[in-house]
Amino acid sequence: VVVENKKVVINVLPSGPLQDDTFRVVEESLLITDAVKDGSVVVEVDHVSIDPTNKIWLEPKKTYLKPLHPGDAMRAPGVGRVVASGSPRFRPGDWVLGADLGWQRYAAVRRGRGLTKLPAPRPGGPPPTAFLGVLGHTGMAAYFGLLDVGNPKPGETVVISGAAGATGSVAGQIAKIKGCRVVGIAGSREKCAWLRGLGFDAALDYRAPGFRRDFAAAVPRGVDVYFDNVGGPMLDLILGRLARGGRVVVCGAISGYQASGGKGEVAYGPKNYLNLINQSGRMQGFLVMDYTKRFPEAVRALSQWLAQGRLQHREHVVEGVENAPRALAMLFEGGNRGKLLVRVAAAAAAARQTASSSVVSTGEPGAEEPRSKL
Repeated sequence: VVVENKKVVINVLPSGPLQDDTFRVVEESLLITDAVKDGSVVVEVDHVSIDPTNKIWLEPKKTYLKPLHPGDAMRAPGVGRVVASGSPRFRPGDWVLGADLGWQRYAAVRRGRGLTKLPAPRPGGPPPTAFLGVLGHTGMAAYFGLLDVGNPKPGETVVISGAAGATGSVAGQIAKIKGCRVVGIAGSREKCAWLRGLGFDAALDYRAPGFRRDFAAAVPRGVDVYFDNVGGPMLDLILGRLARGGRVVVCGAISGYQASGGKGEVAYGPKNYLNLINQSGRMQGFLVMDYTKRFPEAVRALSQWLAQGRLQHREHVVEGVENAPRALAMLFEGGNRGKLLVRVAAAAAAARQTASSSVVSTGEPGAEEPRSKL
């Protein structure tokens, strides 16, 4: 059996911001019968995740994963259905989560490495896309970053930057569940209104003229835990308001990803870090992969909160794998609302009819029809 595999591959590694020629779309023939002979599992990709780390993976330097090269399909976690399998662990029809299914219609995964079998979609259960968001790597980052690294206590003030994003919105809601006072920072009035609807005690638009004044008023006793998704000057601002014993959780630094490696450009570094000494504070980064063995713990807790209605999330879905580069650019422009995904295959419609939905309407051109909250 031969299928035509549309994929987005790296054309030129960018030395700075993403460019129009960073990616190109190609179509290749994939002989499924040959692919399974070596034990591979062929997955029809349903949705792929769009994340700030996509840009990090394009940097020509050593990171926690092997570097990518021109001609490679862009790396991305995804969900999909098995169409052929040379592995006894997977059967055709199985829904799977893949650590790297890539920006492509079909992925031939050697020996099924990095694949996790998902529960079959069922009425009242989570759709497969939830495992790319609230029950996936972004949910894991929110759960372990906040609770293990941030270690919030009831009554403490927790500040979340990038609070309307996939990780920030979940981290803020977990902080509320744990009895904290939560201040979210986002990039529009609409996003801030959504955060207040989630139960955030305050939500501030960093683009508003009076932002610094409003932020100072929102944290009169300082910041006990800062969950940082953006880095840059925002990190400096909050380091200056750190409370005694405050903790800074370094989850991401999206403000600097586009500048890193550019022509003479370097990512912005913190200037107020000496306040960590003055306040006996701590700033710590983490990789969600460090917590792999504890993922079941987080999935159980997050699933329970979802079932109880204490946790909500939304997805922003862009149609068509060929639009994945545009979706990534949208992420850095702050144009997404919620977890950003690209729908690759038409199989998604059948899954949504079977499982409960988990998405709030984005209302954006190219986004799919509204879905309700999980």
